[in-house]
Amino acid sequence: MPDNILTVVQVAEYLKVCEKTVRRLIARQELRLQKLANHGEYKE
Repeated sequence: MPDNILTVVQVAEYLKVCEKTVRRLIARQELRLQKLANHGEYKE
């Protein structure tokens, strides 16, 4: 996986929040999700 692609878990660890918070931010469109190969991952 390229260095600028992060999983939900990695984003949560980076932001020091739980995964549920990351998913809420996605739902509110405060974080942009890009699906890659049927997996939710994030571009930096």
